[in-house]
Amino acid sequence: MTNRLTMLISFLLILGAAFAGQCAAADPPPCLLCGNAHTAAEHSVLYKGRAIPLCSPACQEHFRELERTGGLDPLTAGIEPRAALFQADSAPQRLGGSRLPFWIGCYVLLGVLTGGGAAFVAVRKGIPAGSSFAIGFALNVIGLAIVLAKPARETEFHVTGLRKVPTTRASLRCPDCGKANHPSANLCLHCGRALEPLSRSEVNPT
Repeated sequence: MTNRLTMLISFLLILGAAFAGQCAAADPPPCLLCGNAHTAAEHSVLYKGRAIPLCSPACQEHFRELERTGGLDPLTAGIEPRAALFQADSAPQRLGGSRLPFWIGCYVLLGVLTGGGAAFVAVRKGIPAGSSFAIGFALNVIGLAIVLAKPARETEFHVTGLRKVPTTRASLRCPDCGKANHPSANLCLHCGRALEPLSRSEVNPT
């Protein structure tokens, strides 16, 4: 048992030594500036948290000079992440140009808010909501003020707050039996009492 354990340990040591020798014999990475192979780790530089190997102090000084002048982008293009939504640029430039898109976006956002407010007011006043939204969207605050200044119309339904505007009337309750009847009913279907209809009947308008 002891001999087998000794042989296993010896085999593992030999295998580890062979793997270490293979790694040591591998070609060193090339210098980022000149492309020459190097073995001196002290010549590497730290760039954005990453150690970049260089072959000599001259290349190291040249790298520092390019870093100060913002000329590293052609050299670091192969080691920096490049994607559609994320890029790491060694010499980032501030975004410039016209601020017109920003103001257009603000105008559209304000138009949506004022248009929605104008449509809300229009529904409560009994006036068309579509045209009121267009006025509020195009003229913003001025359009909302125009809709607010319009007189209200007589509507069949009156709602307050943020409740949905109904499309049909509620049922008509009989004062005697309390049963529900159609809003246009003249007589209670349950007890026969005369009722005052809330709306005109579409079946018998007379």
